[in-house]
Amino acid sequence: YEQVIGNPITSNVIAADRAAAIGQRDIHFTVKPAINLERINGSFAQIEDSLKTIPNHNYVINGNFDFWQRGTSLGASASSRFLADRFFTSGVGTTVAPSRQAFTVGQTDVPGNPKFFHRTVVASSAGAGNLAVQAHKVEDVTKLAGKTVTISFWAKADATRQMAVEFEQFFGTGGSPSSSVNAIGVKTFTATTSWQKFTQTVTLPSVVGKTLGTNGNDFLQPLFWFDCGSSSASRCGSIGQQSGTFDIAQVKLEEGINATPFVLAGGTIAGELEACQRFYELNDALHTCPAGSAMVRFSVTKRAAPNVSVSTVGGGAVSVSATPYFGLDGFRCSASAVGDYTWTADAEL
Repeated sequence: YEQVIGNPITSNVIAADRAAAIGQRDIHFTVKPAINLERINGSFAQIEDSLKTIPNHNYVINGNFDFWQRGTSLGASASSRFLADRFFTSGVGTTVAPSRQAFTVGQTDVPGNPKFFHRTVVASSAGAGNLAVQAHKVEDVTKLAGKTVTISFWAKADATRQMAVEFEQFFGTGGSPSSSVNAIGVKTFTATTSWQKFTQTVTLPSVVGKTLGTNGNDFLQPLFWFDCGSSSASRCGSIGQQSGTFDIAQVKLEEGINATPFVLAGGTIAGELEACQRFYELNDALHTCPAGSAMVRFSVTKRAAPNVSVSTVGGGAVSVSATPYFGLDGFRCSASAVGDYTWTADAEL
């Protein structure tokens, strides 16, 4: 026996057949709660909104531009150079001049109170193959392959200008690696003279069937395009050639479809510096190498055996000794007489 009471309940009477010919029967009750889909959907929406405020890991090291071990500015050049840790600018035909710029204390345009942002001054030169980009190499091309990722950043320019972002998968060098895959998820943005936050979500190609190089230097690379000749139109969204000043701050690359709040890749300022030093370390404190040789340890184990260079400051000439120790953790200085020096260790991709 089943009787629908309704919601809300409009009756307190349950009818039952009590005819004498039928005899005695038991009546069983099943009470089912009414489902308020609107309230449930609203709760799911609140949960989803809450998840968007939980920061994901940032795969971009020094995305807040806190560290500039190599200096704070470079002159205009049509070449590829590092300046801000883990970021490099590249000009082909077109010249680029990167520099560190400071935010005004107390500004509220870009959240989180960042201290610095990256500026690239572009002087375009006409030519089909000419270009100007800023890029960051994320170690290990397999790490995010086949996944949906979101890149977010703040940007402005000296006037209303077009810029573009693309991803490139580079499979390394040594042996017979697969060719690079570029023009992934190309998207154009319009930068103005005011800071704006831009985001781009893209599903990266799988690397199944690809061959990595034997040198262990493969990477995923997001590129910011500022100037682009016709030969690279498919990679830059056909933004064309242009001169101008482009500013970028708080770069974040994360898994998922949402741009969650900015976080440091290293978790803390100290952790971020260590993450930078794994690729490049400048030790400009004065060191003394005794006559003969001495062990020098890096602050952080390097990504790969670095290129070490020393600069003699005074005393005997100092050089790097390749034997008996030269590797991920340090090197030996060598001098015929006591000498003072500084050093750098470069293990960039």
